[in-house]
Amino acid sequence: MKSLNELRAIKNKMMCQVNLRLGSEATISSEAEGAQVHKNYILVCGGTGCTSNHSLDVVKAFETHLKEHGLQDDVKIIQTGCLGLCAKGPVVVVHPGSVYYEEVDPEKVEAIVNEHIVGGVPTDKYMLKEETTDGSPAKTMTVELLIQRILMNTSLQVDMRHWADA
Repeated sequence: MKSLNELRAIKNKMMCQVNLRLGSEATISSEAEGAQVHKNYILVCGGTGCTSNHSLDVVKAFETHLKEHGLQDDVKIIQTGCLGLCAKGPVVVVHPGSVYYEEVDPEKVEAIVNEHIVGGVPTDKYMLKEETTDGSPAKTMTVELLIQRILMNTSLQVDMRHWADA
């Protein structure tokens, strides 16, 4: 049986991954002994739609390309549950920055690793874009815009101003 301090250390270690899933930056308490903070975190959707669109191949491609650059210890790949964007899957989110990529395949992985992870500049041509129907240019999707779009079609009356401050 684990002690209370051991359970707290496990909780703090796992909060890093929970914070990433919620769109927050990785924060790990000093109580989490042995917890490793990585330079980047790559979240690959593992929901049913993305898995059927070969998200496991995307994970393998990230592992391969990161290893080629010697970054396998600096970048953590996390397969998540559904990210709610099934029509755009496989979806990948890179932290820090909460950069969303859509319809990722192994060829796009190479560009994401080379340009974003190694080069430090997000790969704009593969980033998730807001679709428009009025002919205006598509905007890069942000977490706030994504939440707004999801809630827009629900019966919830939500004041989005508090999301912008989060």
